[in-house]
Amino acid sequence: MASVAFLQYPKKSHRKKILLPKHSIHLAEFFGIMLGDGGINNPWQATITLNATKDREYSRYIKELIKFLFGLPPRVLYIKRRTR
Repeated sequence: MASVAFLQYPKKSHRKKILLPKHSIHLAEFFGIMLGDGGINNPWQATITLNATKDREYSRYIKELIKFLFGLPPRVLYIKRRTR
């Protein structure tokens, strides 16, 4: 019989409680965004990668959608890329 492994969260975890959204067109749209532009890096973090310049309005929309669905604003990280 296989052993069961439990999730090991980092000791300095900053996990927050979120709302569990009901099935809706908004949740379906979020799933589509995650399939197209997102990813799940570990059991406690999901990411959506966008272009900070070209997708500025779209990113605002996604932030509001996440806030509406899960009851908390997402953390936004801007990464400066070095040009060659």
